Amino acid sequence: IGGDNRKWNRLSFYENLSYSYRDRYLATASLSFDGSTRVGRNAVNTLKIFGVPFSIFYSAGAAWRISQEAFLKHFSPLEELKMRFSYGRVGNDDIGETTATNYYKIVKFRETTGLYPALVPNDELSYEVISRINGGIDLSLFGNRISTKIDLYRSTTDNLLVFVPLDAYFGYDFSSENRGKMENKGLEFHIF
Repeated sequence: IGGDNRKWNRLSFYENLSYSYRDRYLATASLSFDGSTRVGRNAVNTLKIFGVPFSIFYSAGAAWRISQEAFLKHFSPLEELKMRFSYGRVGNDDIGETTATNYYKIVKFRETTGLYPALVPNDELSYEVISRINGGIDLSLFGNRISTKIDLYRSTTDNLLVFVPLDAYFGYDFSSENRGKMENKGLEFHIF
């Protein structure tokens, strides 16, 4: 007798808003309200609704299409010149379907059957949260024959989802935890 429990559920509510004023000034905003069975029942930094942990994630962005301004409208080689800025926070729960759940496995020894805990559960396991800030410029010339994008960004990941090794006398290889922080930053340049 054996097998693995691989079922999990996610419930999300989304809202997305976009606004454009004279195709010059652009704004977007989004909101996500996420619940997942992959996080623990007592997950930190979550809201509990009927005993289920939910997290709120969001993003917002603004852009100025400079090429639509009167002082650049008659500059014929310019197709588009746009400045962009955005900020957002998203969550990641991809650490396995059962790492925050206490469940048992069956063991057979000779003529006896028994149960043992399948893993070391972490009922405080929560979402890994990625915050990203981005600024950029889009430029297109000569009827979009030459296009370029330049982006400056910083991405910070908090509460990294990691498998922490356990000492051998525990009888398990690892425990799942939220630990650590990682930051990425850079400059991206595209020509096409």
